[in-house]
Amino acid sequence: MKKYFFLFPVIILAGCPMKVSVPLSLRAELKTDSSFIGTYFKLNMPAGETESIKFSILNDTMYRIVRDGEVQDGDITRKEKDGYSGFVTIIDGKKFMSLLKTDADGKAIDELKFIIANFDLHRGKTKDTLFSNILTGGGLGSSDYSTPEDLRSAVEYALKYNSLKYDSVYSGVYVR
Repeated sequence: MKKYFFLFPVIILAGCPMKVSVPLSLRAELKTDSSFIGTYFKLNMPAGETESIKFSILNDTMYRIVRDGEVQDGDITRKEKDGYSGFVTIIDGKKFMSLLKTDADGKAIDELKFIIANFDLHRGKTKDTLFSNILTGGGLGSSDYSTPEDLRSAVEYALKYNSLKYDSVYSGVYVR
């Protein structure tokens, strides 16, 4: 079984992504990996709820990620759809992705604020499993970084001292 590891920081604070005004770097450090392309369905969802993540390639260094789902809120079922584009940065041998929220057409929204997520892909004989462990801002300290270098330093520090925190609500296991 092949194992691919990408750490795409999506920082969550109190149920909402911590938005930062800078990416982890100013350019991609790796080309896109076609093994991630496809739709993954979340396991262990509450009855009546669904969630999927679809990876596609925008160009040779950029991914498009669409999160789609239905959530039960009492007797009401709400449809949710979020889109992101992002590129990979390598920090201490780990692959991170800076994600920019986009609309359905792939145009940047949300005042050019970046968020960050963690995906670990295990390739199997009959199915691929994607582990999504969403980071909270707790292990990084501030959410106010003025340069990519400042944000990168905070992530390096959190990695060094094993202080990255994960949000159980936004984390999950997906299969394709």
